[in-house]
Amino acid sequence: MLFRSGASGETQDVQPSGSRRLPTARVTAVRPAELPEAPSSFATVIEAADYVGEEETLEGLLDDSVGVQVRSFGGPGQQSEISIRGSTGQQVIILLDGVRLNTAQSGTVDLSTIPLAIVDRIEVSRGGGATQVGSGAIGGVINIVTRRPSGQPRTSALFSGGSFGSWRGSLSHADRAGPIDYGASYTGFTTKGDWHFRSVEIQAAGQPSIESVEFERVNNTVERHSALLQLAADLAPGLRVSASDQAYFVSRGQPGPSQSRTAHERRSRNVAQVKFEADGWERLPDPVRVESRVSYLSERSRFREPMPELGDPIATRQR
Repeated sequence: MLFRSGASGETQDVQPSGSRRLPTARVTAVRPAELPEAPSSFATVIEAADYVGEEETLEGLLDDSVGVQVRSFGGPGQQSEISIRGSTGQQVIILLDGVRLNTAQSGTVDLSTIPLAIVDRIEVSRGGGATQVGSGAIGGVINIVTRRPSGQPRTSALFSGGSFGSWRGSLSHADRAGPIDYGASYTGFTTKGDWHFRSVEIQAAGQPSIESVEFERVNNTVERHSALLQLAADLAPGLRVSASDQAYFVSRGQPGPSQSRTAHERRSRNVAQVKFEADGWERLPDPVRVESRVSYLSERSRFREPMPELGDPIATRQR
C-alpha cells in the first residue's frame, strides 16, 4: 500500500513500515497437453513412469487422484466410468492425445479400453473446461498423452499372471529410421474372471433365519487387445509433422445382476490423427506457436443375449 504526502503541493511515495512491494503476477491460460510442471490444486499431472513395475491400471491411477472417483461395473477389464467432484460420467471429457473420445451416442468413455502401457502421462483438470474442449466438460477434462517416439532406441516388455486365469503382457519398441522417428506397441489382457462367494447369513432372534449359500460369479471372461503406431519427422527447423493410429478391441462377458451365462459384448475403436507443429519457425515471429491437426474416430459395438431371463433374444449393433 502506498501513501502520498508532502508540503507546498509536492508529493512523494511513502512505504508504510512492515510492508513490502510484491512482484508482478502474470496469469496465462493453460492448454490441454501443456499443463505446467507444478500445476495448481485444480490440475494434476500423473506420470506413468513413476509406476513402472507396479501392477497398476489407468483406472487405478485416476481413482487415487484427489476429487476423482472411478466406478467399475465388474472385475478387471470390465467397463469403468469416471466422476470428478460428484459429476456424472457424461460431464467429464476424455481426450486421447487431444482427440475427444466422448461420443454423442453414450456421452461416456470406458476407461478400461485405454491400457496404461501406452500412456506417458495423465493430465487431470478439475472444474469446467468448456473453453478448452467445448460443451460437456462440467466436471473436468482428462487428457491422456501416449508415449511419443523421440529418436532414441527404446524397447520394453512386460508379462504378468495372476489369479482367476488372468494374464497381461505388453511389448513396445521405438527408434529412428533415417529422418523418421517411429514407435510401435502392443498390449494384451485376458482373464476368466469367475470366482466363488457366499451370501450373507441373516439372523433373527439370535438364530439363523437364512443360511449362507455359496454362489459362483460367472461369465466374467475378458479378452482385450490394443496396438499403437506412431511416426514423426522434422520437415524444417521448428516444423514437425507426426501421425498416430491407436486400435483397440475387447470381447467380454456381461453377467449382469441375473447372472447370465450367455450375454456377450464386443467393442472396437480406432483413433487416428495427423498433426503439424510450428514452434519458433524461422518464417514466424517468435514466440508464435502454431498447431494444426486432423483426427478420425471410429467406434463399433455389438451386444448379444440369446437367452435372456425375460423377453426375446437381444442382438444390437452400434457404429
